[in-house]
Amino acid sequence: MKLGITGSPTPIVIWAKEGKPIPRARTSNTHYYTTLELPKADHGDTGNYLVTVENEHGRDSADIPVLVIDKPGPPDGPLEVSDAFADSCQLAWKPPQDKGN
Repeated sequence: MKLGITGSPTPIVIWAKEGKPIPRARTSNTHYYTTLELPKADHGDTGNYLVTVENEHGRDSADIPVLVIDKPGPPDGPLEVSDAFADSCQLAWKPPQDKGN
């Protein structure tokens, strides 16, 4: 994510997810923007992020909802076989627990 910011003196920027620091995130800040990068984001990175920008003249923050979309996980078993014939059969299984959003 890249967000435009301004302030003089250059503000301090703090990123958080669900009110906690984001240990594996990479951040960078300049006088004009801040970025948050989550390498190899997965479903666990879905949630509400909070960016707070502050200097001696004030403070502002914004909530950013993030939804990580990915391919679904494997189907749940057991695999059920029915109506078996010499050249065909019916297969059934349960949907995956992780549906990929």
